[in-house]
Amino acid sequence: HVSPVELSEAQVWTLDVVFSSAPYETRESTGKLRQEESKTNIYKRALDQSYQLKMKASREVFAEINKKFQTFPFSMRHLDPKKGRFCISECMKHDLVNPYPALNSKSTETVAQFKSTILIKTNEIEKVCGLPSQVIKTDKKIE
Repeated sequence: HVSPVELSEAQVWTLDVVFSSAPYETRESTGKLRQEESKTNIYKRALDQSYQLKMKASREVFAEINKKFQTFPFSMRHLDPKKGRFCISECMKHDLVNPYPALNSKSTETVAQFKSTILIKTNEIEKVCGLPSQVIKTDKKIE
């Protein structure tokens, strides 16, 4: 579920668009991306949350996250290998970081994902990173 949001001037947004070749049906299981069973390795700091972590090691790892990555996603390999995995679980428990889980679909389905960062300016919307825009012609249409 995506909550409605109002876009305004001087904002920066990340667009994350996912397409699937799965046919649309009313059944719950068709065309859905599912979280992979493997552990998540990419996380992002939840800026709207604060909590005083109990363990000293967790506070150290969290301080490292705030110093090095601030608002950007980071991989577990960039954290202390001994403390990282253990401490990230306490951070997740208190909603201080959000996981970016790996998603998969049925082997017969094709899935494409495109990410882009945009700036909303006074007179235009500027794409600052992501794949170059492409014009794709198709006989399909959205109704």
